[in-house]
Amino acid sequence: MENKKNNWFSSPLKINLFWITPLWLLCNSLLLLAIKGFLPIKIEGHTLFDFFIIGSTVLLIRLYINFFRSKKIKSQRI
Repeated sequence: MENKKNNWFSSPLKINLFWITPLWLLCNSLLLLAIKGFLPIKIEGHTLFDFFIIGSTVLLIRLYINFFRSKKIKSQRI
């Protein structure tokens, strides 16, 4: 009998989507507050928008890397 692990945390893509979605919503809400002027954050010449762009880019790159890694693993099983 084959031991299959098909639970929520078995795939790297599902783990990232599970953790990224709340972070993405939090970053978007903070960005909207910063744009509206309610949250004037400036850290050594960088605004909150700079950190949002850098953070979201890193998260998307990790998501795509794990997505293609999981596709590669699935294609090797076939």
